[in-house]
Amino acid sequence: MLIVPDPCPVAPAFEHLDPGEASLLTLAAEAKHPTAVILDDGAARAAARKHGVAFIGVVGILEQSARAGMADFDLTVTALKTTNFRIQARVIDEIQNKLREERR
Repeated sequence: MLIVPDPCPVAPAFEHLDPGEASLLTLAAEAKHPTAVILDDGAARAAARKHGVAFIGVVGILEQSARAGMADFDLTVTALKTTNFRIQARVIDEIQNKLREERR
């Protein structure tokens, strides 16, 4: 278990981000073991990429879940669209097409 001080110190490289994402990326960047984080914010993803922090987004998790037979991607994305979650339709279309091709 990881106990994080409140507030968590933030590395200067991440100070421009939302406090939660900045703390998360600081901890991941300083981790002694390989660490991946869940990020959807574009600026946070760019910072993670720049500093070598592995990440996946919500839609990526849904894609992996669909491949494993644990979730219906189309049904879940339809429900997700009823929230304030935003993603480019092109990204959803690409994943749907890949999943269809894999089922053939």
